Amino acid sequence: MNAIKSLTALTNECHRLGVKFISGPAGTVLAPLFTDGTKIKVAGVQTQNGALLAETVVLACGAWLPTMLDTDGQVVAKAWTLAHLQLSPEEAVAFKNAPVINNRELGYFFEPQNGRLKIAPQLPGVSCPLPSSFSLLRLQAHQPPTFI
Repeated sequence: MNAIKSLTALTNECHRLGVKFISGPAGTVLAPLFTDGTKIKVAGVQTQNGALLAETVVLACGAWLPTMLDTDGQVVAKAWTLAHLQLSPEEAVAFKNAPVINNRELGYFFEPQNGRLKIAPQLPGVSCPLPSSFSLLRLQAHQPPTFI
């Protein structure tokens, strides 16, 4: 399924249900805020612009979870690599109706979208352990442009 269309449909449904998306400094979460200092129930989050309180808080931070909660020894962040290769106009036409291919040795090849071919190598995942025994994501900004 086209990921862009899926995320657009999900975003539209969230807006329909009243979800408000906050980005930039106002949406950059620094830490969860707990009720009564118990570190059991989350009452909101501290952002770069101040506190946001809510009746229900969902910390959907994936591999960034160790930056929000003490997960030492409980969580291992893993990443699976993905590449988008820009095709020439001729290549895009040639691969236009190509099926999704799962090659057990080479990985997944997805049909071109927007002139790009998506490739996901068949790997067991990559982790970046830190001395404290948990791992964090490595940002694309920390990698050379050709890193996979």
